[in-house]
Formats: sequence, structure tokens, C-alpha cells
Amino acid sequence: MKNVLRTTPKELNEYAISKVGNLDQHIIGTGSEGTTYLMKDGKTIKLFDIVMAEYILGYKLYNSSILMKQDLNLESFYFPYVIYVDKENRIIGYESDYFPNNIFNGFETTAKIDLDKLIEARENMIKDIKVLTTKGYKLFELPRNLLFDGKKLGAIDTLDYKVQRDITLRDNINTLDYAIDAELKLHNNGSDEKYNKILEYKKRNKY
Repeated sequence: MKNVLRTTPKELNEYAISKVGNLDQHIIGTGSEGTTYLMKDGKTIKLFDIVMAEYILGYKLYNSSILMKQDLNLESFYFPYVIYVDKENRIIGYESDYFPNNIFNGFETTAKIDLDKLIEARENMIKDIKVLTTKGYKLFELPRNLLFDGKKLGAIDTLDYKVQRDITLRDNINTLDYAIDAELKLHNNGSDEKYNKILEYKKRNKY
């Protein structure tokens, strides 16, 4: 059974404080939808903007097609294991595992990224992408939610993955490659030789 819990924004905020402590001191990520915090147990909790403000900038409605860790336990994808909804079935937060030591964090450069290990991580992630594609899921917003620790790639914020009848493996791999490109361009400090290495690898690699 999916672990979907009904609560109020106020109650969820109080729960987060009890699990995190001072919220401002334990922020590990912010975005247009909300903020993610590191909990004392080493897991993460994301609070959507509806929790932190009186107005709603945007919200998602819970539906049973949203993948959770209980549905698919894939090494590369950090699906939520608890989702919190309000009385109107709007998602106001969720808990998931933590991906530590992210190199794709805006401070590293391509000179510090071992592209051979990135290529190997890409191959491992494609194995999980094949499973998702077989089940008909299309990856979404991966360019903003792809993490790399030097050996492994991981995807977070997976709530918008959708079932799409005509999705192909090539489509989902292209989404992954686009996300890798976006990160390498963001961190590119003139290391064109290393950057082109992975681009050439992708051109030679066929599925």
C-alpha cells in the first residue's frame, strides 16, 4: 500500500521542525515549488510552497500513478517513500532518501569531473531507465534534478514522471543525455577536450 498521509500545512511544518530542527540551518535544496531539508535521520523532507506561505504558487494533485519507492526501488531514482496531502488531495510535501556529495552543485568545474566515471554512471542509470520505460513512464525535468557524486548518477523530484503510451527508450535516454549536457555546460570552464569526450561518446553509442 502506498504511504500517502493526510495532514495540514501547519501540522506538516511542525512535523518537519521536529525531524529537522532549525529549518533554515538544514536546507539542502530550493526550487520553484518548495524547499528540501535534511532530517536528523539522514533522510530528506520537501515542503511545498503551500506549507510556507498563505498563497499557492502552484500545486500538484496526488494520483495513484505517482511512483513511490514501494512501487519501484531503483538505485538511480530517489522516489518518495511518504507523500503528504491536504484535505483537497494536494501534495504539500514528501520524504525521500538523501543523495550526498553532489558534484553537480554549481561550484565544481568540469576539470573536477571524471568523465570516464560519468559515462559508467550513465550506463548504470540507463539500466533503471529501461525498467521505467517498460512500465510506460516518461522522465520529466531531469536537467534540473540530476545529481552526480563522482561515481553514481541519481534523479530526484520525480513526482511529475507520467505514463505515456508512446514513450520509447530512446526518448528517455535523450532526456538523460540532455540533462548531462546541461550540467557539463553549466560547469564548463574551458575544458572543451573533456566536454567533447562525452559528446563523442554519446554519438558513438547507439540503442
